[in-house]
Order: sequence, then structure tokens, then C-alpha cells
Amino acid sequence: MVPVQKETLKDWTYPPFDGHYDGTYLYGRGALDCKNLLIAMLEALELLIADNFKPQRGIIVAFGFDEESIGIRGAANIAKHLEKKYGHDSIYSLIDEGPGLTFDAGTGQYIATPANGEKGDLNVHVFLSAPGGHSSYPPDHTAVGIMAELSYNLENDPYEPFLTSRNPVLRYLQCLAVNTGDKLPKFTRKAILRAGFDKLANNKVLKMLLNNPMTNYLVRTTQSLDVVQGGEKANSLPEHVKLVINHRVAIETPFEEVEKHFSDHVVEVAKKYNISVEAFGEQVHSGDPKNGQFTVVVYHKTPAAPVSPSNDTVWEYLAGTTRHVFEDVVFTNLSYPIMTTPFSLTGTTDSKYYANLTKHIYRYTPGYPADFKENKIHSVDEKVPFDSHLHALAFYYEYIQNVDTPDAGN
Repeated sequence: MVPVQKETLKDWTYPPFDGHYDGTYLYGRGALDCKNLLIAMLEALELLIADNFKPQRGIIVAFGFDEESIGIRGAANIAKHLEKKYGHDSIYSLIDEGPGLTFDAGTGQYIATPANGEKGDLNVHVFLSAPGGHSSYPPDHTAVGIMAELSYNLENDPYEPFLTSRNPVLRYLQCLAVNTGDKLPKFTRKAILRAGFDKLANNKVLKMLLNNPMTNYLVRTTQSLDVVQGGEKANSLPEHVKLVINHRVAIETPFEEVEKHFSDHVVEVAKKYNISVEAFGEQVHSGDPKNGQFTVVVYHKTPAAPVSPSNDTVWEYLAGTTRHVFEDVVFTNLSYPIMTTPFSLTGTTDSKYYANLTKHIYRYTPGYPADFKENKIHSVDEKVPFDSHLHALAFYYEYIQNVDTPDAGN
């Protein structure tokens, strides 16, 4: 559960835990991310039970309670239990939260984008200890000011973007280029199809992705400075300051590269103020002990997920169910088939703990929420279109039945 800051309660149209339905949207914290999926799964199972459906393939629903705080108590233990009970690689497929249907402005078509890849996650905590004293005779730069300078430097040195064949986003673009005919400009289509081996074409596609606020995160490691704490009182110099940075690490990038990039910036500031630095368990710079100490630690890290197959029978059943629900039930007047394309997820889900149970992990919210930003995910007035919730319910109801046959396996 993402908490609601008490300072923002006054900004909500409806109280964040009331689950208010206004006839179009269901409002509330977690409505979009992702209590709607939990309820849709349970509703689908209730309907199947009411229909007297007797599955030949076992159905497991697993709901962790601490996904927003890494999932080490919930999903991690559930996965261990399931592996002990059923064994390695024993599950047909796993569907967790993720992207869903989107409207691609470039082609004017609805596209289904289950993420078969997921970026890594690296949380770094930086602590700065410095001499205290009375604020009436301060140094030129207090611990808060020095940490602010580090923050400024980090944000002004973002990670370089790149696009390789390891990133499912390239497959997504190639699917569009091959299957949408003249919907894409000729030169754009040509650049996409050559981007895997032509540096000039790759640069053109990369520029296109970077200009889109919804895709620029998918082709680079990102850093988000999320928490800063320090100081106790206006007349007392801060003796301890903490900064928390969350990195979403590109599939191709090793953690060591991110850690070095980070520690280099800390050392740069430390040298300026003659401060010692211990980074990731090693003393990397020795300054004057009287001036203070930087300590950099990894609080949590999760490697990028293995990319799940998108060219086998399991994928075909996922795509086929998507087509049936959204072509025959939701968007009944389409003149084109809905493509199901590979994609990558910038967030990290509980699915990471289940990798030993199946190689077919798809992070997929099978609905059309229209606009994630407009629906205020993790923000004030978070909401989900109720129709999108019904889309997910219909998908789960169909998918469980469709894969309940040996033919659905590879």
C-alpha cells in the first residue's frame, strides 16, 4: 500500500479510502495500482465456480501484502512455499500487474503491451555525518548544503540512453513497423527495422523514444531522489543528513556500473570539502576526520528480470485471449486486429520472486485505463475507469478457460 500524505488529504475529491464510485470512475488509494486486479481475479473465480467450471489445470492466486515495500515478507515467502510444494519450473504462466492496452498515437491503433521484461531496482542510501554546533556561527557549508550539492550534481548527470535487442521495447517497435502498414511514416518504419544493427537508425529511434515522456524511461537507467532527512532545530547545526535514491536499472546495465557512477559523484563532492567516503563497504576517499564522513550503502537491489518468451504457444494464448476480449467485447467496431507486443516495465513487481516457478512471466493489466497519468497512479485522486476493471474481469474469466487444455502448452 502506498500511503497517503496527510498534507494532501484536503486535495482529494473523495476520501482516499472510501472507494467512491461516481458512475464512471472508482476513486481511492490503490484503485489503479492495483486493487482492481485483485478484485477482478477473485470475481472471475467466483463466476467460474458459479458456472460449475472444473479446471484440469490447477489455478493459483497469490496476493502479497508488502509489494510496495519490496515484498520480502509476502511474495518472497509465498514463492518459496510454492516451489517447495510444486517444484522448479512447475507453473504454466504467471500474470502480474503491469501495462495493459494503450492507444498508440503514431499508428492510431490500440496495442496490448504485456511486459515480458522488467528493469532492475537499486535503492541507495547516503549518510553524511558532520560536526555540530550552534547555528549562530556556522561553517560556509553545512551538512544539509553539502548533501544538496551532491543531489544537484546527480540530477545534472543522468544516465546515457541506449536501445539494444535485449530490450523488449525494440521488439514492440518492430511489431508496429511490420504489422501496421502505412500507419507509420516510411522513414520511421525503415529506421525501426534497421535499429538492431544500424547505428544511425538506432540513434533516430532512440531520439524518438526520448521525446516521448512515456517511453524515455524505458531506454535508460533512471535515478529518483526521493527522501532527504537531516537536522533537528533551527539553532543547531545538522550533524546527520540522509538521502535516499531509487534507481530503475536498464536491462543491459550491471549494478556495478551504477554504483561506480554514484560513488564517483560522492567522491567529487567529498574532495571539495575534504570529507572521507566509505562507499559500498570500501573506503574510497580519505579526508580530514574533523570535517565529516560520507557513507554510501545499498539498501535493496533486484536484478533486471529475465525476458520471458514472446514467440511460443503460451504467448499465443495470451495474445489470442486479448484479441477475443477486446475485439469481440470491448472495441467491437475496429477495422484491424489488436496486436499483443513485447514490452518492458519500469517498475518492479512481486513477479521477481517467482522466476524459479516459470519462465513465462507477463506483467499485464488487461484493461484500457485510457491514461495512467490522468488516473493519478500513486497520487491525489487515484482512480480507475470502472469499464477498465470489467475488462480485466472478462480477460481473467476467458484466459483461465482458454489455457485449461494440453494444447496451450509448448
